[in-house]
Order: sequence, then C-alpha cells, then structure tokens
Amino acid sequence: MPREPRPPRGSPGSLPQQPETWHVVVHYLRTWIAPPDEDPWRPYVILALSMDTGILYAAQVTQNHPTPAEILDILSQCMKKPPKGTRQKPHRPTQIQFEDAALAEALTSPLAGIGIAAQQHPRPEGIDTLIRDMELHMREGAPELPALLSVKGATPELVGGLFAAAAEFYRAAPWIQLTDEDVLAVRVAPSQEARFVLVIGGGGMEYGLATYIRWEDVERMYDMVDSPLELLPPEGAHSFLFSDVATLPFSDLEAVEQYGWEVAGKEAYPLPVVFTSEKEAKRPSRADLLWYEAALRAIPIFARD
Repeated sequence: MPREPRPPRGSPGSLPQQPETWHVVVHYLRTWIAPPDEDPWRPYVILALSMDTGILYAAQVTQNHPTPAEILDILSQCMKKPPKGTRQKPHRPTQIQFEDAALAEALTSPLAGIGIAAQQHPRPEGIDTLIRDMELHMREGAPELPALLSVKGATPELVGGLFAAAAEFYRAAPWIQLTDEDVLAVRVAPSQEARFVLVIGGGGMEYGLATYIRWEDVERMYDMVDSPLELLPPEGAHSFLFSDVATLPFSDLEAVEQYGWEVAGKEAYPLPVVFTSEKEAKRPSRADLLWYEAALRAIPIFARD
C-alpha cells in the first residue's frame, strides 16, 4: 500500500503535534482607529489562545472582518512561530475551537488536512475581560460615555426626536447668522426660567451649543482664572456638540442602527454631554434632553427670521 505523501517541510502539517486545544475569537472592538485626514474605522481583533497553557498566540487587529482563509493564515503563522518569550517550539495543537459556528465549519476541512480537529465552542471565561482591557488601552484609558438610553426616563422615541431636531438644526446652520459671542436667552414652556445659549460654529472648528443654567455662569466665562476648570459652573458645563461617528458611544451608535435615528451627515452625530470639574463626562438628564430638542428646533427659526 503506497504511503501518504509527507507535508512539505516548514508547513504546519510537518510540525510536531502537542495534546493542546486552542480557542479562536473574532471580536468587533468598541474603539476607533482615526488616522489623520481619513475617516475613522472600527477594528476587529483576532484572538487565539491555548486552553491548556493560557498562552495568547495571536492578538491581531484588522480593519475588515477576517475571512476564513485569513484566519487560517494567522493560525499557521502561530504554529510556525510561537510568540517570543513563551518558550514554545513550533507545533500543532490537536484541536482548535471557534466561537463562530460558520468559521468552524469553513475551517474543518483545511484543518483536518493537517491533523487538527475543528469544533464550535462558546467563548471561554476571561476573554471578555481581556477584550475590555484591550479596548481601554486603545482608548488611552478613557472610559466609554454612558448611552443616552441609560438616562433615567429616556425612551427610543424621546431620543429619536432629539436626533431629528439635531439634524434639522445642523442642516439649518444657524452659526452662519449668529456668532459664538451672541448669547441667547431661551425659555421652554412650562418653565418660566431662561437658559442661556451660545451657538458654536462660526469659527468652522466645532459646531453645536454651549448652554448655561444661570446668567452668572455666563459671566464667569470672562473671569481671569489660573485654570479653565475654575470657569465651570457647579453643575458642570452643558454642551450639545456635533462630531464624527468616533465620538459617539457605541451604545448610541448601536441604537442609531436599531431605531433608525436621523443624522444629518458623517460630521453631524449629536453628542449632548456635561463636563464636570472632576474631568468627568456624563449625560444630561431627561429634562435637559427635552429642553435641547425644543431649543434645537427654535433657534434656527429665530436666526432665519
């Protein structure tokens, strides 16, 4: 009976095999890559680790969702060149698990050809912590801003109305008629108290609203101080900004896709936020969001007329 041909020297199939199981995860990271003068993009990470030794063989970031062929190439490189410092010699595992059932099915035959069993298996414990640490590192330690729908009393309908008003405001571009030194007093019924608003955008660098609860908060902005933090009102600085998708919390982005909230353009994602003297960023209250919706609809009419 003729012998089966030996795998080519240097190929994964020619490597010695160890009784080891690897697990592979492909995860869409909650962070952004923003190259200069390019649109930001959200990366994927491919993780491959040993379930027996805990060694992380691969943690590769890619712009597009990897194909089965690309995953197979990454695994082949891991087998031939284990990470430095692990004291592992080139080898094959006996089994590779995949979180994605379709990926496991696609790679069953190619892996079987080099003597490795492929199977679908749920994500093991500890992977989520590893991914969260990686995302935090890529965001340079900045925590993710809470979702608008996490605001007490906020509903998809309420936030959808706010997004629609923001899109209308952005397209109207009231910063053409108004400068960022024009202070508007805006009253929204049933409240008899006005809030004070600056329309930002005349300089062409940043667009939106800066709002102040009291007149003395406006006056404080012109004080001579040692630190800009001293200018912040006690309740924090209320802003409604427009920016690109990379500034939006991922929970908001997922809600935009789920509920179809309106956005005026790729630079017009609305971001209502409160900056505190402790250098924290938080979301406005439900009452603030309703006030913003009314103000965003009213100010362009005032500026136009």
